[in-house]
Amino acid sequence: MRKEILTNVQVAALLKAVCETDFELLPYHVVCIFAGIRPKEVERLTWSNVNLDEHFIEVPDEKSKTAVRRIVEMEPLLVRWLDYYIKAGGNIQDGVTPTSNLRKRLRAVRKTAGLDRWPQDAPRRTFASCWLAVRSDVNKLNISMGHTSPEMLWRHYHRAVTQKHAKAFWKIEPPTKSKSKIVRLAA
Repeated sequence: MRKEILTNVQVAALLKAVCETDFELLPYHVVCIFAGIRPKEVERLTWSNVNLDEHFIEVPDEKSKTAVRRIVEMEPLLVRWLDYYIKAGGNIQDGVTPTSNLRKRLRAVRKTAGLDRWPQDAPRRTFASCWLAVRSDVNKLNISMGHTSPEMLWRHYHRAVTQKHAKAFWKIEPPTKSKSKIVRLAA
């Protein structure tokens, strides 16, 4: 059974909605979408786990679903999104994810983005599918995602999306001063 992922249009719409309605949730979304870290793990991360100088995120064993520490390399696109958040005055003192009314806020952002249905683990699956489509290194992806078996990743994410789709995914850029809108891409 093929696992559901977000289309590029849905990702762009979600990030646009976050930027316009609940900016404090941007790091949560971009870390889930562009690093593939489990939502509950992202909720437990603090900014001290995010190394912006060396471009990696540490998921300590006590914050990991599997209780095994892992280092997740940040893709250049994720670095750009986090830089955008910081330069726009985002808070990087506490947790990566705000805790007050989180579920309600997530539902509101998704509704604003036009996402009436939210497939379970969609950002993580989207990341894995798009990463594997352009890099084909199932072993490296396996380590990054904290799985015990690369076979499961290969079975679910190999050829889940086309290379064209994946390349477009990795071009969903944050807004710039000259262009106030997130790059919108075809599905």
